[in-house]
Amino acid sequence: MKLPLTVAAALLLAACNRSEGLFHGWAEADETRVAPLTPGILTQLTVERGQTVDAGTLLFTQDCDAERAARDEAAARLAQAQAQLAKLEQSAARLRNAEARLRSLQISVGRVQEIQAQRAATEMARAALANAEWKLGQRSAEAPATGRILDTYYRVGEMVPAGAAVLLLLPDGALRVRFFVPEPQLSSVQIGAPVRVTCDGCPKPLDAQVSFVSPKPEYTPPVVYAGDAKSKLVFLVEARSPALQGLHPGQPLDVQVAR
Repeated sequence: MKLPLTVAAALLLAACNRSEGLFHGWAEADETRVAPLTPGILTQLTVERGQTVDAGTLLFTQDCDAERAARDEAAARLAQAQAQLAKLEQSAARLRNAEARLRSLQISVGRVQEIQAQRAATEMARAALANAEWKLGQRSAEAPATGRILDTYYRVGEMVPAGAAVLLLLPDGALRVRFFVPEPQLSSVQIGAPVRVTCDGCPKPLDAQVSFVSPKPEYTPPVVYAGDAKSKLVFLVEARSPALQGLHPGQPLDVQVAR
């Protein structure tokens, strides 16, 4: 549809009046995909999309009957090994208090070897218990950081493959602003430089700082084509700040670089 001349003129005037340090950008996030290490049926999902969670909050659990049984068995074996070791050490103490007869000495030497073997068996049982407890712990997941649940991908009762994300977490501080700067203006954009971010619906401008400037130029991506910009070399720039927390990944933004 052809724009009326008045509207087209207004748009052209607005484009011409844009400050040289004002760039189009968008919000992007370093999202965390929370997934189990082993396959299993999802037995509990304690969060939902949009919910804010603290670090350490339980997110989901998988069926763990086999892992719990293995843990209990390993704990019982460790207790048995410890009891046997205690019994052998008590016998050794009695032998040391006996008369130093040859026969007693021979028995004592053999008992020392038996005690050493039992100590090794006890340490193996302790390691087996630690391994079983670790496997049991992997059947549930906690939030690695405070943040917001962006999405969930499985429901209770479904089989979750190993490594498949059950949910997507946006940690606090993981949002950043990305924008492209034309080559002639790159010298004005340095690491640590302050920028001001605005958007439709933002109650006030958001302050951030440049955290990354790409060393490699590229042609303007189609998503930010504007006028003759499509023929220019640009550099990707990123800015970060806790003030960006309320933005949404993919949200279009305007970025004003301070001069």
